[in-house]
Amino acid sequence: MKTVLAVTCFGLMLAGCATEQARRQTASGNAEYVVSDASLEDVQGRVAGRCQLMGWQIVEQQKNYTVCSKAMSGSSGVFAQLMLGNGYSTSPEMKVRFVHTAVGSATEVSAAAWIETQMAMGQVRKAPLTDAKTQNGLQDILDSLSRP
Repeated sequence: MKTVLAVTCFGLMLAGCATEQARRQTASGNAEYVVSDASLEDVQGRVAGRCQLMGWQIVEQQKNYTVCSKAMSGSSGVFAQLMLGNGYSTSPEMKVRFVHTAVGSATEVSAAAWIETQMAMGQVRKAPLTDAKTQNGLQDILDSLSRP
């Protein structure tokens, strides 16, 4: 019964999102942006700043990537819990990995999002977020990186 309900809810959500189109198509399918005349360290700092401004936590940061996370709540949190977890799993989190790569005097940045939850015995379940609304939101974040 739980599976039927989850599949039905997922189908209804997809039908509701079918009208929105990704504003920018990329080869990778992820949101991408090139920040001109900015060092890798500068862009990494801008990404971290955007995560903090949006109320996300920086959970991991290396030279070429930053991972930000935010707990899901409300109907999206309930839906994610139904799809991935059970009554014993942790609250679902939305995570975004920003990959930044220096190319000459510019820095290329891409972003990919997913939701994850940890089950009672330690298993982590993940599901990528590839819908147009999420991609457009990530693209907006990346587009804002041109402004320090």
